[in-house]
Amino acid sequence: VADEILEQLPSVAAVVVGIGTGLSVTGIGRALVTRGDIGVFGAEPAEAPIAARGAWAPHKVPGLAPPIEQPLLDHSVLSGLLAVPSNEAWRVARRTAQRDGHMVGPSSGLTLAAAVDLRRQGMDGPIVAVCACSMGPYLTMKPTGDDE
Repeated sequence: VADEILEQLPSVAAVVVGIGTGLSVTGIGRALVTRGDIGVFGAEPAEAPIAARGAWAPHKVPGLAPPIEQPLLDHSVLSGLLAVPSNEAWRVARRTAQRDGHMVGPSSGLTLAAAVDLRRQGMDGPIVAVCACSMGPYLTMKPTGDDE
């Protein structure tokens, strides 16, 4: 993935990856750390900040922040961690589908929201949000009422 990012966007300033087991962000980070000028940020649900060494709690972003240790996560390749509330992840996923026609799922909504937060924090240059899921599996789910 890192090679593909650099091939398509050689001047990338930062890459944001959702953290499940930690393997994807670690692999991308290890490939990009040699560049030195690209920030690699992990993103996780605010309710379950286990990569940030916080306590796990139930959240609504399937695939991210499982209630297990993350031995595959290498913190040394990360420039930082970004926390996004589950409801915001779903809101951004829905907005992205409505506005842009990209049917991203909630973990992708989370990485997109984290990238926007990174920009608001002052990050200059292109920011890549790795979107690893689509909305397809979630189209038949009934809303819980509190993720609007």
